[in-house]
Amino acid sequence: MRTTIGHHRLLPATYQEQLRRKIERWALLELEAKESLRLTYWKVQALISEADDIFSPIILIGSLSIVAHLTLQINILTGSRVESTLFLEQDKRHVLTATAITTVYQIVRFVASSLFAEMIHREKFKSQRSLYEQSGKVFWVNDLELLMTKRFVHQLTLPSGFTGCGFFTLGKSYLIAMCGTILTYEIVLMDMAKTEYRASLDAQ
Repeated sequence: MRTTIGHHRLLPATYQEQLRRKIERWALLELEAKESLRLTYWKVQALISEADDIFSPIILIGSLSIVAHLTLQINILTGSRVESTLFLEQDKRHVLTATAITTVYQIVRFVASSLFAEMIHREKFKSQRSLYEQSGKVFWVNDLELLMTKRFVHQLTLPSGFTGCGFFTLGKSYLIAMCGTILTYEIVLMDMAKTEYRASLDAQ
């Protein structure tokens, strides 16, 4: 399922890249070719929207579980949850090794999924910029072409991408926000661990 979601993030970005290369020749295209290109791009946006409707609950649950999982695993690696009195030294090393491996895997998966989703936003931005850069005198041939171009520009401004049931949109900003969330929870957990340790010393 994770591979399928990854493919659904990568395929629309690949289609968008191919369409963006055609958009770069927008001023040279005939009127019918321009309308066909705009409609094709609309179908790709509809495909992204349909895929988001299907996978957004999975993305939401997966994102929350990754944040919780990473927070607890980093907490273990920092030593606040692995006490020497509870584990033999060899067992402790095994726990830390397994935790480190799963933590690296979760981080790579977390970063890769966000960057794959970011490709959709990047290709859409490149298409928008390409249309604006071609706005010369030759570009505006007649009113129909102007209307069509305005519709296409507006179409490119519509939100598209993979979300977590509308609560967030996957991308670089989401990646930075989640890193901040994990860091915040980690600081809170470490502070709680220090407080518990001091309380136990005072009790003794």
